[in-house]
Amino acid sequence: MTSILLIPRVLADDFGPNELEKNITFTLEVIGKAECSITSRGTDLGDVYEAQIVDGGEYKKTLIDYSIFCSRPPKNNAFKMKLSWSREAQINGKSALLTNTPNLGLLVYHDNTLLKNNAVIDFTIFSGQPKLYVIPTKPNGVALQQAGAFNATLVMSLDYQ
Repeated sequence: MTSILLIPRVLADDFGPNELEKNITFTLEVIGKAECSITSRGTDLGDVYEAQIVDGGEYKKTLIDYSIFCSRPPKNNAFKMKLSWSREAQINGKSALLTNTPNLGLLVYHDNTLLKNNAVIDFTIFSGQPKLYVIPTKPNGVALQQAGAFNATLVMSLDYQ
C-alpha cells in the first residue's frame, strides 16, 4: 500500500476579498511497481571432452542464454542480480556449481571475473544485462566416472526498486 500526503501551497494573495474557500486542483501520477522477469531457454555447452578440461583454461566458455524484460523500468534504473546454486563445491580452490555428473562442475563468470555462490552484481538498464559465462571444470588428476549428458541449476534473483 502506498500513502501520499499532499500539502497544497495556498497564499493569502490567492484568495479574492470575499472568498472563503478556493478549489485547488492536484495532478499526480501514481506509478506502480516495476514488473520485471528473467527468462532462459537453458544454455547448451555442446559436446565436452574430458581431456580438454584444464584448470585455468577457457575450454567451452559459454555465454549463459537469458534475458531480462521489464514492462516498466525501475524508478532508479538500478538492479541487483544475485546468483546462487544449491550444489556447490570447491574444485581446484574455486567455487563451482556442481553438475549431476560426479566431479564435474561449472565455473560461473561475470565477464572475466570468477563468481562465488550468492554473488551479487549491480547494474543499470543503461549498462545492459550482465554477460555471464560458464566453463566446465573438474579436479586436477581426477577422471570423470561417467560420460553422457549433464545438467546443473543456477538461480538468478533480481532486486529492484
